[in-house]
Amino acid sequence: MDKDSAAYAATVGTFVTVLLMLVGFAMTQDPPTPADAAVGKGLIALGGAAAIISFGSFVRFFELREREKDRPMPKPDRTES
Repeated sequence: MDKDSAAYAATVGTFVTVLLMLVGFAMTQDPPTPADAAVGKGLIALGGAAAIISFGSFVRFFELREREKDRPMPKPDRTES
């Protein structure tokens, strides 16, 4: 996974996590049926799983960024044609 892919995965994962958590919490507040409350709890659990994946992507992104800083810049090839 390159740096850009890790950044995209982290961003999308965070967005999905927030959406799942918000909808899950909304469904558990004054649910009309017990099934709605159960679905809300399931969405909260899925949001937690998405948060773990998103956190891993953030860690990978920052790791790749640090590794890129430590790498020396390649010298340009000065061939005159």
